[in-house]
Amino acid sequence: MRFIDPDGMSASDFKDKDDNLIIHVNDGSNAVYKLDGTNHTDESFKFVGYNNQGGKDEVSVEGAVAGAQDYVTNNYDKCNQSVNFVGRTYESAAKEEGKTLDNIGIVTGNSTAATIKSDLANKVTPEKSVISAQESAAKGNLVVGAKEGHVVTMTTKTFDITRYNTSGSLIEQKQIVGGKIANVNGSPKLTNIGPGHKNSFQNPTGQPDLIWYSLPRK
Repeated sequence: MRFIDPDGMSASDFKDKDDNLIIHVNDGSNAVYKLDGTNHTDESFKFVGYNNQGGKDEVSVEGAVAGAQDYVTNNYDKCNQSVNFVGRTYESAAKEEGKTLDNIGIVTGNSTAATIKSDLANKVTPEKSVISAQESAAKGNLVVGAKEGHVVTMTTKTFDITRYNTSGSLIEQKQIVGGKIANVNGSPKLTNIGPGHKNSFQNPTGQPDLIWYSLPRK
């Protein structure tokens, strides 16, 4: 049952290092990604090929970003490491798509939040508003928000997502809505959606002091 799409749509599959399916993103793609790296300082999902699921044999970069964002909100507690994870996954999917990315090195290493914030400010022109950032994210671009001591990524489009444990049992079915903050931090904050949640998807109005930067595919 673990490989049946519960909504009847083809989807990108995300597997752990032992090839267990852990995330299923309904994005119309047959793409398969596998968790790669040794620990939270260098991990990401890497594109490894396609499954014959009735979708398209082409990557959905937006779906790849959604899978990465869902993974870090459930498994990471440091904002900089989560942004770097999403950045590396985004880069892997974009390369398979044949796209190039300017300034992607800002979010693919093991930089601190302060360094990411500084590098974005020095190298990338900020978005004029949250609305313009959301418009860029909706095009499938990686959009990063930064403020003093904290960095986040923005969701791209709305996707239905299914999570599994390593034995194949369903953990959760949910929807990730585009234009929201994929927030990861080490302790509960009042701005998070849901009481006591330290990691969450939240409205950008919850952190109005974020400055947004787009890293588009070309």
